[in-house]
Amino acid sequence: MPLKVNLLATRVQSLYEEAGRKCDQQQCEDAIGLLEEAVRIQSGNAQLYYQLGFCHSGGCRRHSLTNPDMAAEYLRRALLLVGTSAEPLLRAKILDALGNTLVESRKGPQTDRLREAIASHRQAAEIYQNRDLLEDWGREEFNQASTWCDLPASEFPDKWAQAIEHYENALRVRTRAKDPQRFAATVMNLGTALRQLPSADRAANVLKAVRCYRQARRVYSLDASPAQYANLCNNLGNACLSYPARDEPAGKRHARDAIRHFEQALQVWGSKENECQYALVQYNRGYAYLRLAAPEDFARAIACLSEAYEHSLPCGRPEIAALARAELKKILFPREALSE
Repeated sequence: MPLKVNLLATRVQSLYEEAGRKCDQQQCEDAIGLLEEAVRIQSGNAQLYYQLGFCHSGGCRRHSLTNPDMAAEYLRRALLLVGTSAEPLLRAKILDALGNTLVESRKGPQTDRLREAIASHRQAAEIYQNRDLLEDWGREEFNQASTWCDLPASEFPDKWAQAIEHYENALRVRTRAKDPQRFAATVMNLGTALRQLPSADRAANVLKAVRCYRQARRVYSLDASPAQYANLCNNLGNACLSYPARDEPAGKRHARDAIRHFEQALQVWGSKENECQYALVQYNRGYAYLRLAAPEDFARAIACLSEAYEHSLPCGRPEIAALARAELKKILFPREALSE
C-alpha cells in the first residue's frame, strides 16, 4: 500500500512539474489538462486547486479556457483544503487570486462578488503584514482600494474614502524611488478617488487629485508609457472639468485646459486602434466644448459627441453612446430634451 501511495505521489509531482513547463511555454490549455489529471489522482491537494484556479482565471495570459467563474470555484476549494492555520502564505496567494478573479467573474450579484473580493484581499493583507512582507501587503491594499472603487455609491457612500485610505496605505510601500511604475499607477488611482470624494470642499479635493496626477506624470511619458500617459491626460482633463469655477471666465479657462489634456490623450488613442478609449475621450472633449458655449464650440462639441456615439457602440460601451446621444439631443433638439 505505501508503495502505491508513493507511486501516485510521484505521478502527481510529475504532472505538476510538466504543467509548470507548459505554463512557461504559454501552452495554458495543455497545462490545465495536466493539472486536472493530477487533481483526479490527489483530490485533497490545495496547491493543485490553486494552480487550476489561477490558470482558469487567465492569471498569466488570456487563453481559450479562461473562465473566471470556474476559476473562483477552484480557488474556493483550495481555501477549504488549506484551512486557516497551515501554510499561511499559500492561503494568502489563494485569497489574492480569488479576490482578483471575483472582480472578473459574472456569476451572481456584482455587489456580493465585490464584497467577497474585498474580504479576500483584506485577509491576504493581514497575513502578509503579520509576516512583514510589505511589498505583498502593499499589493493587497491596492487591490482592496480598486475594488472599493467598483462598488455602487448608492449602497456604499463611503466607498471613495475607503479607497483613498487603502491607496494611501499602498503608497507607504510603493514609493517612486523604489517602484516608479507601481507608484505611478497607485498615485493616479488615488487622484481619481480624491476627485470623486463627496465633500463640502470639492475644490480642495480636486487640487489634491491634480497633484497626484502630476506626480504620476513624472513617471509616465508619451514615449515610454503611451497608454498610461493617455489615461493620465484624460484624468487631468476630467479634473479640470471637476474644479468648481468661481465665475464664468474661470470656468471657460478650466474647459480650455481640459480640452488641451484630452487632445494629448488622443495623440495615443486613435479611433481605429483604441476605439473604446477614443470614444470616451471624445465624449469628454465634447462636454468640455459645451462649457465654452460659443457658436463654433457647439459645432466642435457636436463633432466630438457624434464620434463618441459612433465608436462606443461597436466596442461594447453602450453607456457612453447613451451619454453622447443625450448631449446631442440637448444641442440639436433642446425643446424635446426639456419636455422629457
